[in-house]
Order: sequence, then C-alpha cells, then structure tokens
Amino acid sequence: MDPLDKGKALQTTKPAEDNEIPHTRPDPEGRRHELESPEWQNRLRKLLNWRRQARVAQADNRMEMAIDEDFYDAIQYEADELEILRERNQAPATYNVIKNVINWIIGSELKARIDYRILPRTKQGAQEAKTKTKIHKYIQDVNQGEFKRSRAFQECIKGGVGWLEYGARNPTLGNEIIYQRQEKWRNMWFDHLGLELDCSDWRFVLREKWVDLDIAKAMFPEREDDLRVLAEGVNSLYPYLPDDVVITDYASEFDLESDLDSLFGGPFDGVRERVKLVEMWYRMPDNVKIMRMVDEDTPYGALDGTIYRKDQEDHDYLVKGGYFTTFDTAMLTVRQAIWAGAIYLQDILTPYNHNRFPFVPMFCYRRQRDNMPYGVVRDLRDPQSALNKRKSKALFLLTAQQMIYEDGAINDPIKAREEMNRPDGQIVLVKGALQSGAFQRVEHGQLAQAHVALAEQDQAFIENTAAGITSENLGKTEKDLSGKAILALQGQGVQAQGVLFDNYYLAFQLAGDIVSSLIEQFYDQEREILITGDQSNDEFVEINKRTPEGIDNAIGREKSRFIVGKQDYRESIRMSMFETLSQLVQSLSQSMPQVALALLDLVIDYMDVLPNKDEMVERIRKINKQKGSEDDMTDEERVRAHQEQQATMAQQQAVQQIQMAMAKAELAIKQGEANQKNAQALQAQVDASMKKLEGFLKALEVAGIIRTTPQIVQAADALIAEAEKAPGGGNGEGRRIGQNQGGMQ
Repeated sequence: MDPLDKGKALQTTKPAEDNEIPHTRPDPEGRRHELESPEWQNRLRKLLNWRRQARVAQADNRMEMAIDEDFYDAIQYEADELEILRERNQAPATYNVIKNVINWIIGSELKARIDYRILPRTKQGAQEAKTKTKIHKYIQDVNQGEFKRSRAFQECIKGGVGWLEYGARNPTLGNEIIYQRQEKWRNMWFDHLGLELDCSDWRFVLREKWVDLDIAKAMFPEREDDLRVLAEGVNSLYPYLPDDVVITDYASEFDLESDLDSLFGGPFDGVRERVKLVEMWYRMPDNVKIMRMVDEDTPYGALDGTIYRKDQEDHDYLVKGGYFTTFDTAMLTVRQAIWAGAIYLQDILTPYNHNRFPFVPMFCYRRQRDNMPYGVVRDLRDPQSALNKRKSKALFLLTAQQMIYEDGAINDPIKAREEMNRPDGQIVLVKGALQSGAFQRVEHGQLAQAHVALAEQDQAFIENTAAGITSENLGKTEKDLSGKAILALQGQGVQAQGVLFDNYYLAFQLAGDIVSSLIEQFYDQEREILITGDQSNDEFVEINKRTPEGIDNAIGREKSRFIVGKQDYRESIRMSMFETLSQLVQSLSQSMPQVALALLDLVIDYMDVLPNKDEMVERIRKINKQKGSEDDMTDEERVRAHQEQQATMAQQQAVQQIQMAMAKAELAIKQGEANQKNAQALQAQVDASMKKLEGFLKALEVAGIIRTTPQIVQAADALIAEAEKAPGGGNGEGRRIGQNQGGMQ
C-alpha cells in the first residue's frame, strides 16, 4: 500500500455512480464522509465478519507455518525442551538436514528454464503478440521479476504458500507503470472456503500492514483527522503493552482476533505513530454493462468483454462512435476496500479490466480437510526433531558417565563427578571400596551407538522418503554407477517433486494472464522500449506508433493468450539431450559432414553455460545460410523470408503442374504403344487367317484336278519317295500332305 500506487490513484475512470467514493463534503445528517452512511457501514461490517472468520479459521495453521519456517532457520527446540536440556547439562545439538533438502528444491527452481510467449487470437494480431512477448520480458527485467518469483517460491516450499502482486501505479520518479512484488504470507489472508488454486471461486483476499501515520494521511488526506485520532488514542491510552496482552508476532496473525490486534503494533508505538491498514479485494454481485465489439476491425479490441465505465473517456468515445455496444448483465465484480480500525477509508470498483484479484497465490500443498496450505517442511519436522534428540542424546551418553556407590565410599561425591568427566581426573575412594564393589562406573557406549543408528535412519527418511530426494540428487552417492544410471536416479527424485512445480507453473500462467491484461490496458501511448539481451541483441521496440496508414504495434488492438512453454527444469535432462545430440553430430561428421554441420547450431544452443552462445549460433547459421526463429528476424528479413516462401511455393506449384502434364503425356504414349501392339497382333491374326483361307482354296483346286486326272497322284508319290531318299531329304511332310490330300479326295 504505497501512496504512489493505491487503488484510487490507479483508477483510470471513476466507479459507477452508485458506488462512487466522494471527497469529504458536508452532509445533511452531519456525516463528514459518505462511507459513514448506514449502507456503507453495513458493508464494512460484512467485510469485518469475513476477515474475522478467516483469521480464526487460519490461526492454528499459520502458527504451524511459522514453526515450519523456524525449522528451516535451525530453530528446532521448544522452550520447555531447552529448559530440560539445560537442567540436564545436555547440549541442544541441531543437525539441520531439512535445510539441505529445502535448498535442493529451491535450487531446482533457480535453475528452472521457463519460457513463454504471447499468441494472437487472430492473424491480424500476430505482430502485436510478438511485441507483447518482448514487453513481458521488459517488465520482468525492470521489476526484477525472477528474483521476486523465487522468493515467493521459497515461502511456498517452507511455509506452504507464497504470494505475488501485479498491478499498476502512477509512473512518477522514473517508475514503470506496471509493477511486480512479492508479499509475505504473514500479511495475507484468503477465502479458505474457495477450492480453486486460481482464486476463481474465492470471495476475497486481504492484506494487513502497519503503516506510519504520515504515510496513511498522505494516502487518504480527506480522512486525516480520523487517522490522527486513532493513532493518538492508541499512544495516549496504551503507551506500552501490558504483560498479559503481549503479542509475540507484531503482525498479529496468531491471536484469535482480540480487540487489541487493530491497536498495537509493538511496544514502541508511543515513539513511532502507526495505524494498521486492512486492504481487502472482494467480489460482490452487481448489475453492470459489458462492452462488445461491433466488428473485428474495431480498434482497442482488448476492451471487448470488459466492464463499461461511462466516465472514462476512451470508453465513452468508443461507444458513442459506434465501435462498441453495451449490454446489461449480472456478475461478480471485484472491488477494493481499505479501512483502519472502524474507519472506512475507501471502497471502489477494481481499476483493472481483467476483473481479477491482483494477488497470485503459489501453493505447495493444500490440506484436504480444510484447504489450509502447508509446505515440504511439515512432513519433515518429526524426523528432524527425532534426529536432533538422538544425536544430542548419543553425544551426552558418550561424554557423561554414571556412578553407582555405597554411602561412604566417596568422601566428596560432587568433586568425584567433576573428576570423572575429566580425561585426567582423579577420584579418591575409601580403602577397599573398589574391590568390594561399593563403587562402580557405568558407560553407555552401546546405547549411544543405538541412538546414532536410529538418527541415521531419521536422516535417510528425511531425504529419501519424506522429501523424495535421492542421494544422487544431493550429489553424494557412493555407488559405482554409470552416468546414465545416476541421471535416472536423479530423475526419480525430481518426479517426486512434480506437484510442487506443477503448482509453480500454474502461478506463472495466472501471473502471465494478469500482466498481459495490464499491458493491453495501460500501454496505450506511443513509446519506445529497450529490450535487453546478450551483448548485441539489445533491441528498441516502438509501440502504438502513429503513421499515415494507421497505428503500428497497437498493443490494445486485441486480446492475446499467454502460453507457458515449460522446458524441463531438470538440468540433468537437458545435459543428457546435449550429450545425445553431440554424439549424433560426431557420428555424422564422418559419413555425412554436411548434415553434421547443419545440426551444429542446435548443439551450441543446448550449451547453457557457454558465454556468447547466441552470437555463436547466429554466426553458424550465417555460415550454413540458415535462418533462425521468426522472432529473431528483422522486419526486412521477415519480408524477404515471406517473399522467398511465396516464390518457393509458386515454384513448387509449377513443378507439380509440369510433373502432372508429363505424367499425362507418358500415359498417352504408353496407351498409344499398347494400341499399336494390339493392332499388330490383330493384323497378324488376320494375315494368318488369310493364309489359311488361301491354302484351303488351293486345296480345293488340287482336289478338283485329282478328281479329273487320278494318275497324277501316283506320279507325285513316286517323286516324293525319291526326294526323301536323297541326302538332306524331306521329313515325310510331303507324303503326309499327299495322303491328306488323298484323304481329302
């Protein structure tokens, strides 16, 4: 709650008339502010009741969350346990295995490779979507978004939930209008009756903070007198906190909503005047007007489906100009309320078009019984406590010795105990006490060994069973395993944490949707943004640039979709892919060197730790005459690539047409050849038939001659017989022919 970014200052339009918050003005009934009316006071009582229910229901679990964080910070003994150990002269040893396990999970997030991009809803918004992707990276850069997201993840793993805040503020003092913050869970309460992780069925989220009086007066100057009276009343009536009402946590999240929690911030409030501000974002049913585009070419299409605010200039212009229409509907609208004590300071309609809460929760686990969050530490506390006690007990048993003696066997028992605990101690016994057994010394080495063995089992349970992390994940395996086997075991440990990172990705998705909406709403002016990269990859991007043809890179032209591209956060898997690809390229370098050279840019791209990696990839692609992703091209390269693509497509179409024509011609030729062969076969058949017919006619003619002159047959047979007798003579065909002819006769 910074005076530069409070909700009222952010709102680009006034709320609806019935919900408008006026400035301090005279009132016929003597009220100094409209929020003091009975209607608004009833609303405040409703919100106070919601707050009380949430604080009472969540108090016990929040105490457990604080203990979970203490265990990570090596605060693992309760006060009564420490007192017992001090009386026993036993050292409260702490072997913080939990911290190493939690650090491994946190380190996995720090090395996470999460990429994202903005996709358009239509082809017209393709260029603007790419620009929004770059603006996302710019906003994350100027707000140190990666570090704040990591801090929220740390609270998520330790305590059970982390919080991120996304909003807009007045761009003064060089601040970027869109901001990202990490909020501590100790300041946050939520609707525990809501089941969805994306807050879609929640009625409220609230934040409480102690604020200096001067800052509170700067935020709400019209309520300055009321705030001063509240602060003065606290400091004059209670200059110090009595012992019976001391609240150990100054944020007051553990007390069950006592009347003092809204008054005291600590024992030094008499010196530093402060008041507690309660900020609640809540949903209430309301009848509103929704804006709807007339056609797809309507400018500022990102306003489609948002609440119509008639006092906002661009809304009024677009509706009166016929670009948008409105329709009435009943829906849950998000509102922002702020109060201090019983002073109702503000209640306005959300200034954001997305109509969501500006807070994004990042849950670790949620208890099925009551939806309360808890982290990884919760399951590790018991074995960690057992480990500490067993180690401490074993150390105590090894260093301390037990004496059993009869009365009178030792002159000074106290001095004898001190001497026994010294390596060079001397104990004087009554003569004969040692031989008679009147004095005995008892050691507990075996019992200490048993405690050590059980402590090792507790440690193994913490690492392997409860946290799901193998020794290979922690880098301390003693087995003789191959690299692939170690990677497989590491993968098993990572899979056990899949739920954690799945919730992490969901929070990342929700945050991306909110930031996309904020970009479309607040980046509505012409400006130039520097997108930083590696060395020569820095780029200036112009948005909403006015040209004679229209507006280039109009960010608010249409809504976009935020897509999370989850690359595997396991560095070992990425390294395995790099090794596999390297081996493939190496094997191809001998047989197919051109193919190996074409894949070289992909090998370099998988090397995460290589300096100037992007520049090397770019040079390799230039040598190979390859093109990178379309996002890396300049406008001229995109136009040239588009022209080349069109030319290639035209060439491919021409080649296809030629191939089809050639196929048809070849088919016709083959058909002609087939027809020709058929004709030749038919002609041969006709010729054979004609020859048979001619032979038949000649046979008929010979038969007629033989009938008239039968003596010719005998002469012919004699000539054939003489011919067969001659060398190389006939094969008897002539005789058979004659016989046949005779037969015919």
